[in-house]
Amino acid sequence: MVEALNAFVASAISTLRDTMQVDATVDCMASPNGPRPRFVVDVGVSGDLSSVTWVFPTEIARELARQMVGTDDDEVQGFAAMELANVLTGRAVMSFASKGLKIEIHPPELVAAVAPGMRARLLTELGAIEIVFRQA
Repeated sequence: MVEALNAFVASAISTLRDTMQVDATVDCMASPNGPRPRFVVDVGVSGDLSSVTWVFPTEIARELARQMVGTDDDEVQGFAAMELANVLTGRAVMSFASKGLKIEIHPPELVAAVAPGMRARLLTELGAIEIVFRQA
C-alpha cells in the first residue's frame, strides 16, 4: 500500500505542475498542527480505499478560481477546490491500478473536518496541501 500511496503522491505533484503551474514537494517532517485549512474536500472512493481527502489552503483555491473563471469569491473557491481534488484524484488513481489496487472514485464534496488516516503533505509556494487516505 505504501508503494501505491507514493505513486499517488507523485502523480498529484505532476498534475499540480501541469494544471496550475505550481511546484510541490513532499514534506516528510510535516507537523499535523498548523493553520486551520480553508477547504477540506473528500473524494469518496470504493474498492481498496474508502476515501481520499484533500486539505487545501485558501491561496490554492483562490488561484485556481482565478484561472478557471476569472474571479475568486468564496463560493467559486469552494467549487475550484472540489474540481482540483477531483482532477488530482482521478489522475492519481491510475497509479493505484498499476500497483494492483482497485479504486473507483465518486464525486467530491466539501466537508467540515478531516477524518483520521494515512497522511501525506505537499509543500507549494501557495501553501501546504494535505492528503489523507483511508483504507476500506
